Amino acid sequence: MVLTSYLEGNPVRGFLVRKEQKEHGTGRMIEGPLLTESHQPSNVVIVDDTCSTGGSLIMAIEAVEQEGCTVVGVAVILDRHQGGSEWLRKHDYKFLTLLEADPVGNITPAMSDESCSDA
Repeated sequence: MVLTSYLEGNPVRGFLVRKEQKEHGTGRMIEGPLLTESHQPSNVVIVDDTCSTGGSLIMAIEAVEQEGCTVVGVAVILDRHQGGSEWLRKHDYKFLTLLEADPVGNITPAMSDESCSDA
């Protein structure tokens, strides 16, 4: 998303949260800008391709919140309804999804009040 926005002439700032800190390179868990131009922590949206149990999303949220950022939303393409989105909503994170999967794997457009189609 960040690369495409830059190529289209309307760049958005973005960052990457690693699963774990690397021992080489910068050694950081978060790569990219988290501060605003005035050097204050940013309001951020966590974006991922899918939400299953929510483990990687929760880890990313915890990492950026530890840096002082405020998570104002979580957006995914596919919610697998395996507990992650329920946990996020229970903990008052705005959750947006484009598609949903049912228990047998059928994928349909999201129909919840907070789906991307309503945003």
